[in-house]
Amino acid sequence: MIEVFQFDINLLNIVQSLIGFFYQLLCCNLVWIKLSTVRETLNG
Repeated sequence: MIEVFQFDINLLNIVQSLIGFFYQLLCCNLVWIKLSTVRETLNG
């Protein structure tokens, strides 16, 4: 029972890490896209 519980916690940590990683990746991409559009607008 305790071993299964431990496994669940490890799985949860891995999932949270993956979600955090993808979230940061998404934020970076959005910021990059915004910067690109701003640059294009400034360049005319």
